[in-house]
Amino acid sequence: MHQNREFITPLDALRLLSRGAPLLDVRSPGEHSKASIPFTINGGILSDAERDTIGRIYKEKGADEAIHYGHWFVQGQTKKRRIDGWIQSIQSQNISALFCARGGLRSQIAQQWLREAGTKIPRVHGGYKALRTELLKLASSPNTNQPLIVITGHTGCGKTRLIHLLAAEFQTIDLEHLAAHRGSAFGDRITPQPAQATFENSLYLKLFGYNCDTRITPTIIEDESRMIGKIQVPEPFFQMLSCAPRIQLMRPLEERVEIILQDYIIEEVSRLRTTGTESSYVYSQLSQTLLSNLQRISKKLGGVRFHELTRDIETACSEQSQDDSPDHHRHWIQKLLLWYYDPPYEKHLLKISPLIQKRVHPEELARDAESILRDIFRGTEITKSA
Repeated sequence: MHQNREFITPLDALRLLSRGAPLLDVRSPGEHSKASIPFTINGGILSDAERDTIGRIYKEKGADEAIHYGHWFVQGQTKKRRIDGWIQSIQSQNISALFCARGGLRSQIAQQWLREAGTKIPRVHGGYKALRTELLKLASSPNTNQPLIVITGHTGCGKTRLIHLLAAEFQTIDLEHLAAHRGSAFGDRITPQPAQATFENSLYLKLFGYNCDTRITPTIIEDESRMIGKIQVPEPFFQMLSCAPRIQLMRPLEERVEIILQDYIIEEVSRLRTTGTESSYVYSQLSQTLLSNLQRISKKLGGVRFHELTRDIETACSEQSQDDSPDHHRHWIQKLLLWYYDPPYEKHLLKISPLIQKRVHPEELARDAESILRDIFRGTEITKSA
């Protein structure tokens, strides 16, 4: 519907993105990797090296010389390949607008080249900077129109699993997914964490989309600390979380051990096998990963417990390599929960106990979420998102 317009506003662009409609980002790959927004497809009009060179020319000789060299860099087959790539992305992914850093020369030239090739597409007024500004407005005053409920509980209660399950019917925000980290000392994922600005943009775009929904649908989020790996939860949003009502998941220690066993042992072994790691090296690699994670918390554990867990992990991985059974890991997982994870959560629980509205087993919450939320948000009509 925007194809015949020269510009669209940043708010219109964010509405498109919040619905999963992609936009074309013609900034360089380096700019995109440092700060991107979900559902934006990178197709730089300049490579990183070209942009760096033209930037130096701009500082030394001015805009006209920079433009001249920009056209010199991107001509002939290079220009054709980039235009063809844009058109292919626009057609295959139904891209409805494009943008550069500030909505200036790069997006204007890209728009012109596409028009000359028979493809009309608007550009975002103000570019990435304007999109980021609108998202930061929400960040500075993140009072969502929707009720917010925080799921809390001991490590291994299955909070993230439950968030994913409830996502089919309710609005949810999985901060660990956005941060590409499980939020603990053993939480590294194989994919690197995003840039801080990219994480913030992903979070704010979620909130923007939920605020556009006129229905009253609870937004469900997992209890997190300020830091998720190397990513910091933005302070205004963290403060909002700190005051939100909570549901505490109650799960026996034995069940928590089984969840950790599945997430950190069984799934990791499966992942190692799918990467082509030779069978003889799977368990040595698992051992290295677990011991590296354990090393990070050695000071908090203390020397005696650290060395005991080190021996337990080495023994468990060695025995698993003989019979391929994950059962050998249960004893050290239980120790890790009791020695490392549970004590700080008990302190946290004392602080948040006045906010806890319900204590429930995860299966009960999964089964009766709508009625439980109605009880918590009395006087508010609860509507499922799906």
